[in-house]
Amino acid sequence: MRYRYVSLAYASHSDEDDAIPIAVVFAPSDSSSHRGPVVIRAGWQERVKESHQTYIEDILEEWAQSPAGVTEAMMSRLVELSVGPIRSVEVGECGEDELIQRAETFLGPSFQRLT
Repeated sequence: MRYRYVSLAYASHSDEDDAIPIAVVFAPSDSSSHRGPVVIRAGWQERVKESHQTYIEDILEEWAQSPAGVTEAMMSRLVELSVGPIRSVEVGECGEDELIQRAETFLGPSFQRLT
């Protein structure tokens, strides 16, 4: 099975040079009836402004709890994130056997699965 993914980073202001990787959202490429996993960087809350934490948690939770039938719409929304504290920094596709490698490459060795 192939998966599309969106890598999300946090930037406390408009300077993207200081963006911190925080999550990778995966979705089946075939628009199947299930969502893909969301993996988050362990301890991401410590690296973002307190005022942005609820916003980030809400976006991640919305994906985790969204019905599988809206996967395409949710992925499109994530891909378009380009202003504000959360930005999509990489969009691509990978095989099921590459999910962990993709997450590790972007987030580092310490990450956890949200869904």
